[in-house]
Amino acid sequence: MKPPIIEPAPPRRRGHLGRRAVAAGLLIIALAFLAWQIERAGPREIATRLVGVSWGWLAVIALLTVSRYFVASFKLAAISRRLMRVRLTPYVPIFLASQILTLVIPGFRVGGTILRAHLANRRFGGGFARHLGPNILDQLTLFAAWLIAAGVLLPVAAAQTAAPLPYRPLLLLALLTGGFAGGFLVFRRHWPAIHRWLRIERQGIRSRVALALAQALEGTGALITDPAAIFLGVGGGLIFVLLAGLCQHAALMALGEPVSWWVSLLAVVVGTTAGTASGTPGGVGVAEAAQVVYLQGQGISPGIATAAVLLARGAYYVSILTTGGLSFAWEARRGHLSGVLSGALPTPAQDPVGSAQDVAP
Repeated sequence: MKPPIIEPAPPRRRGHLGRRAVAAGLLIIALAFLAWQIERAGPREIATRLVGVSWGWLAVIALLTVSRYFVASFKLAAISRRLMRVRLTPYVPIFLASQILTLVIPGFRVGGTILRAHLANRRFGGGFARHLGPNILDQLTLFAAWLIAAGVLLPVAAAQTAAPLPYRPLLLLALLTGGFAGGFLVFRRHWPAIHRWLRIERQGIRSRVALALAQALEGTGALITDPAAIFLGVGGGLIFVLLAGLCQHAALMALGEPVSWWVSLLAVVVGTTAGTASGTPGGVGVAEAAQVVYLQGQGISPGIATAAVLLARGAYYVSILTTGGLSFAWEARRGHLSGVLSGALPTPAQDPVGSAQDVAP
């Protein structure tokens, strides 16, 4: 009699669950801190100020918020056109549909990047990995834009308030900027050798995921050596950052707090940096708390600072839930969300970059 065959139990994904637990813990702490700030400022005062905002100011805030997404959409489309033939207008619903992930997935930038590349592949073809290259450069140039904004505004803020320069944040910012710029220049200088290595190594790659990453790196490298792509990415990123700051500035003006525009912009830079570093979905809780703390440090009363941040960030969340939710539902109804990875990853026989006639002039 043969002994019974015992199937081994599938391994537990402890790392994935651990990251979710950490993100959930950070989110709870951030929301608790934000709730404490609201309680300290006075919920009744905040509600009174928000209710008293005119419809005109609400329209300005909504327009600035939605304009950010149009700028980001056309920025990504313009970068993609440097590598392949695509149309500009379809990138608006593509980008908006990916934004809904910011509220449900920790580490949302990775999820949004993957979904945008998948939807672009469904629209235009050419392979998921080929569209992933422009998306990677899009995120890198946006990060560069945030660094540039912070590097310019921190000394300006110190000079305007007659306060000593914040040496530690400036030193950290200088190290981040120097490391980012140095890595960029080294990659660009050695790109021909890296490209030859990738062409050779990819022939032995059997994993579809590893092959897609290698092909995406080829596309990103080709764009990094293109000055027009870098200009479009960084320039569009700076406009995106500026619109975010103007939205927060409009919220402060709507509450009768005439502050300098750079104060609002730097508050958004601080909040976005803190929210992104926290890993919570959309930076919820962390971004708001950091912005309130910064605005209070600039002499703005707790009630106005908290109400202004809730107003600007509330417009951000409402725009995602409406425009992003509608775009996501539209893409789902057309069947574009099925098989986000399984139907998009290339096979080892596919060419990573494509033929020369596919490259846009």
